[in-house]
Amino acid sequence: MSWKLVLLPLAFANVVKVEVGRDEVQKRSYGWTEGICYHDIRGVLTGDQLEFSFSGHNVLKLASGEHFQNCDFRDSMEIAAVGQSPFVYTISEEDGKAGTIFFACGVGSHCLNQQKVAVQILQSSEDRDEPSFAISTGLDSNTCNQNRGSAAAESLTIGSVPAQCEEPVEAPDGSFFRTCLSPSVTLTPGGVINRNQMMAYPFPTDRRVILGMRTWEFVTKTSDGSIDTVPVNQLYVHHLSGNVILGQGSEGIRRTRPDAPYNEPFSLVSGNEMDWMIFHLLDTRGVDDWLECIECRCFDAQGHPRDSSVNASWLGAGGADGSGGINCCFNCTSSIPANQTLTYYMRYNVSYRDFGPSDHIDQVRMLTADMSPLLNRALEYDVPAWNVLPVEQRLPTNLKVQHLVREGPFNELFHHDFFGKLFGNESEDVAILRCVGHAHVAAIGMWIEDAETGEPICTHNMYYGSNPEEDDGYLTRISVEDLNPPKVIAANHRVRIVADYNASSYHTGVMGMFFLFYGSHHIVTQNITAFNAELCVPQSCDALRLPEVSGGTVMCLDTLDDHPACKFGGVCGCDNFVNAPESTGCGGVYASSWGDVEIDSVCADYCGSCASTEDLIRARLAEDFEEKLAKLCEFPSADCTAELQNLLACSMDREEIVPECATTTVDTCNLIGGTCADPNAGCSFAKCRCQDVGEVPTCAVNGICKLWGIHPLVRELVKKSGVALARKYSKFGSEFLHANDVERDFCNCSGGCSATETTTTTTTTTTTTTVADSETSPSSSPGESSSPGEPSTMSLADTRGPLLLSLLVVTSTCVMEW
Repeated sequence: MSWKLVLLPLAFANVVKVEVGRDEVQKRSYGWTEGICYHDIRGVLTGDQLEFSFSGHNVLKLASGEHFQNCDFRDSMEIAAVGQSPFVYTISEEDGKAGTIFFACGVGSHCLNQQKVAVQILQSSEDRDEPSFAISTGLDSNTCNQNRGSAAAESLTIGSVPAQCEEPVEAPDGSFFRTCLSPSVTLTPGGVINRNQMMAYPFPTDRRVILGMRTWEFVTKTSDGSIDTVPVNQLYVHHLSGNVILGQGSEGIRRTRPDAPYNEPFSLVSGNEMDWMIFHLLDTRGVDDWLECIECRCFDAQGHPRDSSVNASWLGAGGADGSGGINCCFNCTSSIPANQTLTYYMRYNVSYRDFGPSDHIDQVRMLTADMSPLLNRALEYDVPAWNVLPVEQRLPTNLKVQHLVREGPFNELFHHDFFGKLFGNESEDVAILRCVGHAHVAAIGMWIEDAETGEPICTHNMYYGSNPEEDDGYLTRISVEDLNPPKVIAANHRVRIVADYNASSYHTGVMGMFFLFYGSHHIVTQNITAFNAELCVPQSCDALRLPEVSGGTVMCLDTLDDHPACKFGGVCGCDNFVNAPESTGCGGVYASSWGDVEIDSVCADYCGSCASTEDLIRARLAEDFEEKLAKLCEFPSADCTAELQNLLACSMDREEIVPECATTTVDTCNLIGGTCADPNAGCSFAKCRCQDVGEVPTCAVNGICKLWGIHPLVRELVKKSGVALARKYSKFGSEFLHANDVERDFCNCSGGCSATETTTTTTTTTTTTTVADSETSPSSSPGESSSPGEPSTMSLADTRGPLLLSLLVVTSTCVMEW
């Protein structure tokens, strides 16, 4: 569990933010995902916040506890859609009156696969203690449901053999090969599993390496410990999620092309993988109709329920017409033969090599897109039989083919990683290196083409098995296309993604996904491969490195059009919203079955309820500075280290280096790193020009003559969270790699410190203090005082994500001139 103390200037003094899916004991965050057992969140109050981080998922607010128990999405509200991560939900007064609120993922069977959480809200702050939240891994759904309400949690995989890797084997060329086995999975004939598995991390944990080949397959062990491979018609891989290896479906078994090395200077680089994956597997032994089983149909071809245990309220989570999909993936047989269980493992093989002095690797990254949004679905959809196939889905030259086409700018179709944020305006062009597809049985073909010329960019052909003993009728391979040289297109260039399925008969829960791998222009060299940056504290603070107070005008805006109430509830326009029968007007709430919305939070301009100018400046400073650090400190570069060390010096009141005027006759300020000759040009924090004011040359700020220095609001933010930010951004790669890190005090860069104490002499006081003391409670300058409810850096979680913004939440914006 992770919680943060944040400062709200408007309605609440001390607010807790709970990061859903964070395990503080393991010091890792699973985020909002399937296969994790989320225990109830307890001890929160009205005004507290829940932060959901996810990819390939959404967040629904469910109508009641009964809906929660049954994964019934009727009367629910989608408060965050796929790709809208991270999402922060603020607990409303109506939530507080209800006492408990309920959330779930509405994609596929994710809710049935444990992706849901209940939040118990305290009625009085007098009852407040540290919020209680726990997660468990490796539990089946029944065990999870039995223990969900308990505060205690165990992180284990019940009844399974843990994952393990053999020692790396070095090849003559200096590369390494390693083979691993996943945790064991035991299934009966017709059995189904869709669960999170803790994997053995196969790469070094102290440095990044250049990845080579990665392959995988499922195996069993014989009585003498030897390994037998498993045919696809015995254990069907519906899909794998995760990136220890490239997760696909049955088409990826023992395939080398999807995860092969790239031509230099391009390569995948280790360090950002998770150490867990989600397995969705179906044991098809003893199954009468294997296609019905692997498509997880809720109904057979005559429309009769496939399994009487299927709850009708769940059907809305599956295929487009409720006929199937992974929400209906239960055991495929009603009778289980005795003593017929089998234990399976995923065997995964990897190769890698260390960075050499001459390596300048362009890091390869992944983008994703899929067909389901065209049908208003999330990730999976259905193929109706051709005689009921909608006209707009029919291929004109063959009416028995479902032909789906999505067209748009490339950066509006493709998402980062696995359906994270849209590619957007990250760069002007994209250098595509490899195209990989994922589809299900009945797929005919998939491709990406230039919408302007019709020229193919990538083409994926489908290959089916014909061996009755192993793979007859199963999709066993999808062609992979490598582009050498890379195919470079403008990020906003219009493209089409196309998927064709055989509609001779109907199919349920299919997918049409595209995985593109591209050169990110992030160059990785040997000197920035460590996962930690060694920081020390300089003797001086370079004021010009600190964030500046942005100029310009910030307008007060109504945000209702971007709120789910408008997007999904159809209530748009503040005049309609505020004056609706369900609304109590400005300053009140809009009441609905999916939860109340505070009117002023979305209609600030209409209601005249802007945040204060000072609060607005704080929020902008926080956002801009965290964005700068996140971009600068992806790797432990010299620029990143210098930035973080300067942040430490400034937060600990080291001597401030400030610019001085060169003369009293020329409009020029001598600045570290440059000059400002134009009176209207930006000089770090403000506009400046030299003036002769008595005996002390000064700089004028906005025409007002004053001594140069750090803006008070900048100083406030740096002193409150500078050390926490330096710690956070000095750790690189996935969070689990730092689970065993030992926090140490920072030493002076000039040396002369012990492991536990560093002497720091501040410029504003004669008191001698230690860095460790300054770290947890920085000394204040004369005349400064701490405000009530001011957060300590000790309460700020050391995770990658907005930290300065946790000091302030501004619910509206207003006009501000600076």
